[in-house]
Amino acid sequence: MEQFKIAIVNSSSFGKIFPQHIERLQAIGTVSHFTFDSEINGKELAEKLKGYNIIIASVTPFFTKEFFEYKDELLLITRHGIGYNNIDLEAAKDHQTIVSIIPALVERDAVAENNVTNLLALLRCTVESNTKVREDQWEKRADFVGRALFNKTVGVIGVGNTGSCVVEILRNGFRCEVLAYDPYKSALHIQSYGGKKSS
Repeated sequence: MEQFKIAIVNSSSFGKIFPQHIERLQAIGTVSHFTFDSEINGKELAEKLKGYNIIIASVTPFFTKEFFEYKDELLLITRHGIGYNNIDLEAAKDHQTIVSIIPALVERDAVAENNVTNLLALLRCTVESNTKVREDQWEKRADFVGRALFNKTVGVIGVGNTGSCVVEILRNGFRCEVLAYDPYKSALHIQSYGGKKSS
């Protein structure tokens, strides 16, 4: 079997929870981890990754047109996440590089749950109260009573893959009235998840 050179770039989590993913990669080639400044220029990035023909990338750095001009041996670049935001797709196509991402439904629930978790942390002052307890200032707990999410009116901007799940969680889990803004989605689409279209 052909041996590939595989670079895992700016990802602190790939292979940590599922180490068998690293083992599967090692079965087809050598695997190296890299951490680069998010603003590294394309030419320098290509030089640092010279000889690597598969890249598993996080949200940074940016794989620009300049990067691909200096990286012709690259066969595959795959995002460890959803979205192609940091990859110049036209440049990749011009250089016969395959680009892939994690299917959106794989991360939909996890990202939506995290969004709601952050909302609850803000409402309930979770981080601030936790800090005070750790600083042995338990007597200040009354400063962090917080507010409830149940039966509130909540606004959601963007009702795509993740946003639609946020709407579902808020409506079905917390009985919120959800006002959703998305110029590209119909009122019926938003209503199907439990929200009301807002303009």
